[in-house]
Amino acid sequence: MNNQAKDSPPSVAETLSKIDSLVEKLHNTKTLCYEDRVKLCTDTFIESRNSSSEFSNRFSKPEYSLPDNEWRELLKKADQDLNYQCEEVLTGFRDYLKSGEIPVPHGAMRIAILLRKMGEHERECRFLGGWIKHFPSGLGATYSKLVERGLKVGAISERPEPIEAIVRPAGDLEFRAIIEDLRSDREKTKSIEPPPIIKPQGKRENRQSLLAKLWRVLMK
Repeated sequence: MNNQAKDSPPSVAETLSKIDSLVEKLHNTKTLCYEDRVKLCTDTFIESRNSSSEFSNRFSKPEYSLPDNEWRELLKKADQDLNYQCEEVLTGFRDYLKSGEIPVPHGAMRIAILLRKMGEHERECRFLGGWIKHFPSGLGATYSKLVERGLKVGAISERPEPIEAIVRPAGDLEFRAIIEDLRSDREKTKSIEPPPIIKPQGKRENRQSLLAKLWRVLMK
């Protein structure tokens, strides 16, 4: 009986309690400024050069090895599972606080939709307010859809300013080496003229622009 109780899904009350805890964490956690996110991204970027364990663990869940048809069926079930979506958003938020990388918004949208279906309008409103506080924008349309939803339900009173995206040039070994040199020999590099900031073309930052920003942050 103990095993059955352990494997049984959480009750509605337990799931809503988890949602409340997530909402409190979103509202009570200070937002990360651009400089903080750059530092976090740089640290994890450099650490990944010597270890891929964190990346491997992120994609080591048993369900990732399922056949395509079983995987799609699992995703359909997960979309209707409020407890699962709460865990995913909480994990993404914790990772964000460690790495500075904005989490994907799918889970947040599913939480808002499922809470609405349950008639939990106040919880939906508070959740959206907490999410938008940290992630008013990102790559993809779902972030802006969450903002529109927040405006509609009164979670926010006005459209927030978008946060600046950080584009990490993964796989660029030269870039990694430059940043590592900057961090390991700050006194020496302080006397070197920093690279100019080149205005990015479009929405994505080019490598030179990102390198210049990182230089200025790391040299503080």
